[in-house]
Amino acid sequence: MDAIFLIVLSFFTSAFTAIIGMGGGIVLISLMPGLLPVQAVVPVHGVVQLASNTSRAALGLRHIEWSIFWSFVGGAVLGAVQTFLSLFVGVGGPLVASFLWRQGLSRDCVVSTQASVMTGLHGFKVLTFGLLGFVFRPYLLLIVAMMVSVSLGSYVGTRLRKYVPEAYFRPIYRTVVTVLALRLIIVFLVDGD
Repeated sequence: MDAIFLIVLSFFTSAFTAIIGMGGGIVLISLMPGLLPVQAVVPVHGVVQLASNTSRAALGLRHIEWSIFWSFVGGAVLGAVQTFLSLFVGVGGPLVASFLWRQGLSRDCVVSTQASVMTGLHGFKVLTFGLLGFVFRPYLLLIVAMMVSVSLGSYVGTRLRKYVPEAYFRPIYRTVVTVLALRLIIVFLVDGD
């Protein structure tokens, strides 16, 4: 039953992210504890998010701002700070989003570029967990089912995004970024005590 819930949830969170540009991954990782062993939550989430972001980036390939992508991926490789932080918490999205917000990109460019950057970051995360010895095999069927689900969610969300007028997209995007940033601050303050 937990597996079915995670598969269905992954579809809706991926569709939401394909429409708005971010937020679904944080909702997903927030609901995964208790449904999976604690040590599996972040690695499994990383693989699923890799599929979600890859499918969203592929669907919006022509909208990706490649100069931004290469800057972020290069920074992730050289400083590894954002990649390291994303091993423990879903902080990559809000950091990237705050940068993209200031670039004045169209809604499709924001969503596609965000997806391409997060594909790189989640790829590094999954590679790191593999090198650290996390065994993905016991979760393989669930991971594959969730990967299919998020890919379908990306497809549906990408199709629905055209119904969100550009004028509404920016305020919604800014609100989601603000809420996620506040969530990170609250989690840090609560966990820091």
